[in-house]
Amino acid sequence: MSQPSTSTTNLLTEAAFCEAEFAVFSRKLSTPNYGFDGGQFNSFTDVSYSRLVGKHALVFGGSAIYDRFREDSAGVLSPRNETRSYGGVFVQDTVDLTSRFSLEAGFRLDRAKDYGTFALPQFRVLSVYRQFHNPARFRTRL
Repeated sequence: MSQPSTSTTNLLTEAAFCEAEFAVFSRKLSTPNYGFDGGQFNSFTDVSYSRLVGKHALVFGGSAIYDRFREDSAGVLSPRNETRSYGGVFVQDTVDLTSRFSLEAGFRLDRAKDYGTFALPQFRVLSVYRQFHNPARFRTRL
């Protein structure tokens, strides 16, 4: 008689993520009566922490965006230089209602120096499809 297995399956119940993107652009435009030349730098950083609690998948995080443009000022009386930065924090909860439907609710608070603070609530229903040739779960916004 075989003994039942006493090993348990290790499931990932929490995770932390960090993502960063950087980009450098050269902006140049010339026409017979107009010329424009400048350089742009963009960066985006996102940090989040996810945790499973019962049927709930909770996500907490924040992000920052930095954008800087510098016009080549040779021959320009008033260069169009601009720097913008934004920051935000968010929380999200996804709960499985049934085997096919989940409810997702979240809240994001963003701050931009020149534009103020913005509250962005969200609410959506997600549907899960199982395809016979691919057992993976696919979530689709409704």
